[in-house]
Amino acid sequence: MSDALEPVLAQLAEQVAQEAARRYRIGADQARARIEGSWLSHQALRALARKTPSPRALARTRLYRQAASQAKKDIYYRLRRYRPQSDEFSEGLERLRRAAAGAECQAACEALARSHASTAERWPDLDGFLERTHPVWGDCATLLDIGCGLMPLLFPFDRVDGRLQRYVACDRDARCIEAINAYGQVTPGVLEGHVWDIGDGWEALATQTGIQRYDAALLLKLVPVVARQQPRLLAMLADAPADWLVVTGSRQALARRQDISRRERAVIGSFAKRHGLVVESEFETPSELGLLMRRPGG
Repeated sequence: MSDALEPVLAQLAEQVAQEAARRYRIGADQARARIEGSWLSHQALRALARKTPSPRALARTRLYRQAASQAKKDIYYRLRRYRPQSDEFSEGLERLRRAAAGAECQAACEALARSHASTAERWPDLDGFLERTHPVWGDCATLLDIGCGLMPLLFPFDRVDGRLQRYVACDRDARCIEAINAYGQVTPGVLEGHVWDIGDGWEALATQTGIQRYDAALLLKLVPVVARQQPRLLAMLADAPADWLVVTGSRQALARRQDISRRERAVIGSFAKRHGLVVESEFETPSELGLLMRRPGG
């Protein structure tokens, strides 16, 4: 079988790619490469294409319509994949473990963090995000990162001037925690990761860390997700053992080209109001919006 897609299929792949790029958060070139890669191994479709040189005629066939529909679904679900695939993650983790401190370690951390959807979204705006949240974490001695993902790999430890003594990162994803602790071994310091789920409760986390209360907690893109999937746990999040909270949401849907900032802001605002948290300020970056909150009387 030739490794070049039939001209009629190449034309149709371009059309599907353009449609996908308008609907989803993917470039047309990247979409086309994925579609063509999939169709190259679709022998029945390619055989039909050789018999049907007209794009319009081929587009009317059931086989083509099924292939085009599947290609768009594959793009959508790949974009919705929050965490990196196992092989990709394993390779990134091994690179981090081999890295020496300094630029090599930083490059390994960045590559691994950008394989995770949440940190990949934040990456282009990372400096702005850190600048806007610095008033909270800049003076902390203890910082709790709840549902951390791989954000701790991008945290600017060099900007806390020795004030930060413990950065506790917790997530139910054991792979993320494995990467965080690998980073902690390459650059021994204040960072530590713990496998923990919201439903486990704060005492369970305190048992692991020995810390009962933190100066501040990060809840990055977490509250809107919990509100959709496990709303009964919002009260648990609101009771996070910290004096200050940084609570954020996404401005764009994970896969679709859709502005969700109004919805996310409403969820976060409702979270603060319902649980009696005082909103001190709001901020936005091109990819994220957030509220800086404190406990009443804090």
